[in-house]
Parts: sequence; structure tokens; C-alpha cells
Amino acid sequence: MNNLEVLHSRYAQALFRYAKENNIEDDIKNEYESLCSVFEEHPDYKKIFVSPHLTRKEKIELVEDLKKNLNLSDAFTSFLKVLVEANRFAIIRGVFLKYKDLYALKKGIIRVNVYSAKDLLREKIEELKSILKKRFRKEIEIKNIVDEEILGGLKIEVEDSLIDASLKGKLNGIKESIAI
Repeated sequence: MNNLEVLHSRYAQALFRYAKENNIEDDIKNEYESLCSVFEEHPDYKKIFVSPHLTRKEKIELVEDLKKNLNLSDAFTSFLKVLVEANRFAIIRGVFLKYKDLYALKKGIIRVNVYSAKDLLREKIEELKSILKKRFRKEIEIKNIVDEEILGGLKIEVEDSLIDASLKGKLNGIKESIAI
């Protein structure tokens, strides 16, 4: 684990511990997802928080604006302020990826990455989720990742396993079997 991953883990564990003690794990996750939506819609907004041209006080004021506009809790807002004060806002994504790992572990959710050549339809994702839920007897959270190089089919990453049912994987298998 490199220094950045250690930092992500420490902040995530502290936030998760606080959220768990106050029974607000779901709220924190949902508020972070709202914040992500803002950053996706306005990528420059996140850059403002890591800009050396703004003072910490100005960045704290921006956090307060986010609180009002997104209806963020005091707990989540305080956490964002801690990141600003420590000049660590740039690591927010890594912190919340770790937070989501802790959240999934506590809630018994298995996070699955599904690679496909194009976006899967919602019905297909739900069908796959249902199959995996029966197989693992746990809640399933699916992230569809588009990878045009697989040509067709799917690659499914579940915990430490990879199921390669992609056309590219099958072609590579044929290639290896005929190569002597």
C-alpha cells in the first residue's frame, strides 16, 4: 500500500467510524454521491478546491455553499472542511472509494465490475444482479465499465475472481490452443 492509499484509508476509516457511531452511513454515502454528480457536471468546480490561488477561508466558504445547495449534513460538511483545512481535498475520490468499500463490507454488499463492449441496458444489469444475488446470497452492486477492446460478451470481476466470457478472451484462448 503506497502513502496515498494509506492516507485514503485513514480518512475513510475515521469518517466511517464516525458515521457508524452516529448511524449515518447511508446519509454520508448518499451525500458523497450528490457531490460527485456536481463534480461530474462541473469538472472545474473540483479544481477550485485544489487551486493554490484560493485561500483556505475561501474554500471553506465554497464548502458552505455546497452545504446549502446540496442540503449536506453538518457531519459531511465538517468532513469536507477537514479535508480543506488539511489541504487534502485532492484525495476526496480515493477517500470515498475506500469509504464505499467499508460501507459495502458492513452492509454485506458485493461490488461487481462488469466490462462490456458497450453500455448494458438497465434490464440486463438487473438480470445479472439477480443471478449474482442468488449465487452469492448477498446484495449486489454492479458497475458497468465500457471496454470496446473486449469486442463482445462480458468480463465479470467479483471479489477476487474474474469470469471472462468476452469475445476477445475466447479468441485469445483459441489463439493459445493452436500456438505450439
